[in-house]
Amino acid sequence: MKKLLLLTCASLIAGVTFAQETEIFNPTFQYDTNKGFTKKHVTVGLSEADLWKRGASGLPTEAELGYTPKENQTLLSSKGYGGVGVAYGITDTYSVVDGVDLSIHPQNQHFKLTFFNKAQYALGNFSVFSVLLTENYTGDPATTTWTDVTSQLDQIDDDVTYDSKWTKSTLNLNSWKSATNLVLAFRYQVTKPGVVDNVKDSPTIDRPGIWRVSEVRFSYSDTPTAIDDITIDKSKLVFPNPAQNNIHFANEVTVVDFYNMNGTHLKQHFLTSHTMDIAEYPAGIYLLKLTLKNGTVITNKLLKR
Repeated sequence: MKKLLLLTCASLIAGVTFAQETEIFNPTFQYDTNKGFTKKHVTVGLSEADLWKRGASGLPTEAELGYTPKENQTLLSSKGYGGVGVAYGITDTYSVVDGVDLSIHPQNQHFKLTFFNKAQYALGNFSVFSVLLTENYTGDPATTTWTDVTSQLDQIDDDVTYDSKWTKSTLNLNSWKSATNLVLAFRYQVTKPGVVDNVKDSPTIDRPGIWRVSEVRFSYSDTPTAIDDITIDKSKLVFPNPAQNNIHFANEVTVVDFYNMNGTHLKQHFLTSHTMDIAEYPAGIYLLKLTLKNGTVITNKLLKR
């Protein structure tokens, strides 16, 4: 399952336009510093060598990327567990990417960050991957005031199975375009200690997993993309909201996916009617992924009473 995250958007999308992009920064992660990244470990629960480790195998393929990557690309992986019977501990570690000056680029452009990520092997929901930004990096992530932008990504991988696939995440950077030293960090945490069990993928077993990151790219273009400042009149796509037993969808909506607020996929509905009985869902707040006829995907919150 891929976790879809709520987008802050700005005008009704009739379609998505993709423009020619100008690349600003594409660290290959060949080096810990010098146009790359720096590892910063706050708490090490297992092996420091396995935290934000560079690797050249298992990279996203050209088909997965949709473009030809630069030569000598590597990936970063952070791993909080060992073999069967091996104890693991609380972990908090950062991969801090070198700062980028966005202010020197044309300010009438649309800025974004993209990267590919993959989660594997975790069970129990206590290894956490976060994406952070700051304009005031102190050199120590523990004393830096970060903005957690994870929820602003269009999607992030949370498929922790053994055959997990690379997922492209995109972040709108338009609110950061005047930053003279924008610092990006990937944070990996294991929030409780334990011992690795030998039962593969058992739902009752706890095990922290691996997060992998590759192909980080800062870029801009003169045309907004699907995550740029586009206002979506979501009230016209699903209503009423709040709702009790029934909701209605605009004719443009063809598929509806329900998620809880933790990002867990609950059910997919292929619409044959544009009225849906939601009595099966308990009262609460849900995220709806709405797929439109033209392929556009929009997320919306629904309050079920």
